[in-house]
Amino acid sequence: MRSIILGPSLSRLIIAIVAGLILCSPATAKTVGVQATEYKEWIANCQAHTNYCYAVTYINPDASSGSIADYWLSVGRSITGKQWEISITTIQEEPADGTEFLVQADDGEQLSFTLGENAKAIGSANAFYLIGDQASTLLPDLLSGTRLNVEFGMATGTNETFSFSLAGLKAALLWIDKIQDRKGEPRTAGMEPDPDQIFGVLAPSTDVLPGELLAYHSLKSSCKPINSLSVERSWELHQVSYDSYLYILSCWPNDTNPASSVYVYNKNYKHYSLRLFVDYRENGGWSGANILYNASFDPITQTLSSFHKGNDSGDCGTIGNWVWQDYDFKLNAFFAKPECGERSNSQAGKDFPQIYPAASN
Repeated sequence: MRSIILGPSLSRLIIAIVAGLILCSPATAKTVGVQATEYKEWIANCQAHTNYCYAVTYINPDASSGSIADYWLSVGRSITGKQWEISITTIQEEPADGTEFLVQADDGEQLSFTLGENAKAIGSANAFYLIGDQASTLLPDLLSGTRLNVEFGMATGTNETFSFSLAGLKAALLWIDKIQDRKGEPRTAGMEPDPDQIFGVLAPSTDVLPGELLAYHSLKSSCKPINSLSVERSWELHQVSYDSYLYILSCWPNDTNPASSVYVYNKNYKHYSLRLFVDYRENGGWSGANILYNASFDPITQTLSSFHKGNDSGDCGTIGNWVWQDYDFKLNAFFAKPECGERSNSQAGKDFPQIYPAASN
């Protein structure tokens, strides 16, 4: 079961727990800012809206297809957290209910984590946090090892195995220690994480769109009225920072290219703004558009993606990825493949040439 960041499948896979501000005392809280640094196979990152820092490594990330990765391993800690949290996120395959994650660093002890017991999905339906004494044993193995081997039983009845590189993890955690001003503190793990500490508080829960936004939408966009759409869910709401909210409103349903418009609301200025995004056509070059196709938003990486399919199979077209930074989205990568073939849907988004950033010679 593969879910990619480009479509609604990932949104169904990842529960929309979104970013906000951690509720902690001013005496112990410190805003670390949004930062990211690479250490060999690991990326260390800190989110300003949660004050949560984490190191993450991926298996088979495929930017050309827009896929996040097959699997990823993360070690993170809140600025006020007592311990580190270890999690394995599964994208490629779905673990069977009650299965065991068997993990082993190099030739060390093989540790077992049972799904639903000491491997719990917290915050996301496919992000499994390892807790208890086994996790406490695992952390020093991760820091001293070179690879982590993982095996689990799939819903299909067979086993899935894969291996993460541990090169760079130790340096990434030292960087987090420095950012959080917690150098020299003991490396411990095993406590069940508090979702608020990781993802921040939930965005406002509402089943009704604000009237002001509906009026703005009808004036500024070329979309059909929301109340005229025969779709199960015609809009999404995410909190992207302490004072900014993201609305994704459906424009019209379509089996190949469902369209959406994107709005950002700033609660300080009480203002909605329709966002414009770059688009590319081979004959026309670059342009701006207020419509995204097959739009999806990943609240954990704060990445907004669009995939305009050139045909039903999706083996041609354009792909864009934007990352939220401070107060707006920044284009991260754009891919285009104008030539269409006759490949199956399993090839959707594959092997698209990257046109931004341009490849260096």
